[in-house]
Amino acid sequence: MNRLFTLCGGLLLCATVSAQAADQCDIAARYYALGSKANEEYRDRDALQFFEKAAAACNRYEYWQELGELAAGFNEPETNQTAADAFIAAYESAGSDAQEARSVAHYAVLLHHTGDPQRALGFVRRARQLDPEDPWISEWYERIRDRASDLRSDDVVRGLGDIAFKPLQLKVDPAGPATGGAGSSAARASAPAADRRVEIPLYFASNSTALDAATRENVRVLADTLARDEFASQRFVFIGHADTRGEAIVNQRLSLERAQSVASQVTLLHPQLEGRIDVEGRGEAFPVAFGNTEADHRENRRLEVVARR
Repeated sequence: MNRLFTLCGGLLLCATVSAQAADQCDIAARYYALGSKANEEYRDRDALQFFEKAAAACNRYEYWQELGELAAGFNEPETNQTAADAFIAAYESAGSDAQEARSVAHYAVLLHHTGDPQRALGFVRRARQLDPEDPWISEWYERIRDRASDLRSDDVVRGLGDIAFKPLQLKVDPAGPATGGAGSSAARASAPAADRRVEIPLYFASNSTALDAATRENVRVLADTLARDEFASQRFVFIGHADTRGEAIVNQRLSLERAQSVASQVTLLHPQLEGRIDVEGRGEAFPVAFGNTEADHRENRRLEVVARR
């Protein structure tokens, strides 16, 4: 009898909670409708408040995503934070790859607009993987990729520093193996939490340690940046990568040689960095592009830099 009473009480409680949640979502729907109307009438501040209330009342992808896109449009420090949090919440509540892609892409664009193109590149790549047919995502992928390839010293500093917003934790790490889920844990386990890492646009010729002409000058930018006073107490790890063609054992050796080659060039430019750079090769295990075009293979033949504190 006691068990039946307990079970009945539990069911009644569940029903009450469910009804309350439904009521909250009904209220949220009304807030969302008011926000949409305000947005159509160019009352953006009012729309922002209504969307915030809708998302707070009912955890739905559409509410968070609309809030993020509207908040990002103001391009103000406070609303940028609101946008980042909203895109993260939208990503976590997404029900499809296309929805995840949209949230991740907007988060990447926000990073790009706030001066962090190197970080943005990893996120927009992941968005393109999730929804390669979306033309808006493809356009932003190309724009962010081109901007990140034009390496500037401040980009390296920002990439090796703390992220400006709450981090979006991807369900599959963009630097993980093509097999997916296992790659995420492997990639994160490869570096302590205190590490800061940034992809440097240094792309190598196929089956070679030679840098291609388009990114060769980025070695000097990297060397000049790591030699700055603010990094005087830090050690660095240069991690070489290879594309997925050829034998794995050859790619492993080649990726290490690529890291060694860049380290030699950097210390030649700034001898004070001698002894502060370690090198690793990851072979073909951590691709960032999963297509089979030459452009995809080029992006995988890259260098990553980690600052260890």
